[in-house]
Amino acid sequence: FTTSVNFHDVLADQIVENAGGPKGMVKGKLEGSFQASGKASTPEALIGKGEIFLRDGHVQQYKLLVVLGQILQIEELQELNLEQADAKYHLNPGLVTIDELILRSPNVWLTASGTVAFDGTLQLNSRLAINDRIRGQLFKAIRDNFRPIDEPGYSAIEFHVAGSGDKSSTNLVEQVVGRAVSSMLNSF
Repeated sequence: FTTSVNFHDVLADQIVENAGGPKGMVKGKLEGSFQASGKASTPEALIGKGEIFLRDGHVQQYKLLVVLGQILQIEELQELNLEQADAKYHLNPGLVTIDELILRSPNVWLTASGTVAFDGTLQLNSRLAINDRIRGQLFKAIRDNFRPIDEPGYSAIEFHVAGSGDKSSTNLVEQVVGRAVSSMLNSF
């Protein structure tokens, strides 16, 4: 089979809920496209590509980002109201490769790329960027962990996300606050 789908004004919350996700996790309207081909008798052979854009978006925060936002006093990490939320991906048998994921609010910019296996296992290389105003509010020891990037007025920190679904792990806290403080926080 070969299929091509274009969509717009799809309620994100309804899609997440219908897929078995928690209600209220993502709000806004989705638009995008998806092209795929494969054999109905062999779902593992599915190949294709697509892109999704979230408009007027709001993403419920992961607990880790909320805690990090509270520690660093970055309100936007506690509740992301997005100016931009885009994902470009392609499918290979058994694997979704995220070519580019961008979540951007007025002062915070999160990007990621990597893979998500059909069994839910993920490997993402990610970057958390903050603008100079937010960076200036951080303690010096934490501020120094964020390095200037090509985007003028922004500094970032690289981190990794791995695991499976709700059992994923990341080194974000360690990268942001340093190894000693991270060990202390993890003990809580």
